[in-house]
Amino acid sequence: MLRTFQPNFQPSAKESKELFTINHKMKKWRNQLQMIRVLRPKRNLHSSRMYLRDCGFWYTGLTKRYDSASSTNDLYSFLWQYMNLSEDQIIQACEVFGKKYPDGISQNDLGEEVINLKAIHIANFGMNLWVL
Repeated sequence: MLRTFQPNFQPSAKESKELFTINHKMKKWRNQLQMIRVLRPKRNLHSSRMYLRDCGFWYTGLTKRYDSASSTNDLYSFLWQYMNLSEDQIIQACEVFGKKYPDGISQNDLGEEVINLKAIHIANFGMNLWVL
């Protein structure tokens, strides 16, 4: 029967052989070398394979989430980066955005509105960008 791991856990001899490997480690204390025994959990092949499988799932999940966030950022980024874009770049970004949502957004009107927003921002706040 397995016991829970606690800081003061002392396994029996049988448990020690089944669960742990014994490593020897040199420790320097008051200019004297001492050899101490260190119990480390054994890794079996099954747990290593499960760990690698889980890492693969985590990596795949993170990659999918990053790709979807990146594509969303690419689509909407002109709305908060309009001060750094030229008028041609704003119009191109609005065309791509309008093609994505053709029913609700007019490509030409959105481009003109963002260009007007940029002009209003320059008139009121100047070309300085806010530092966040």
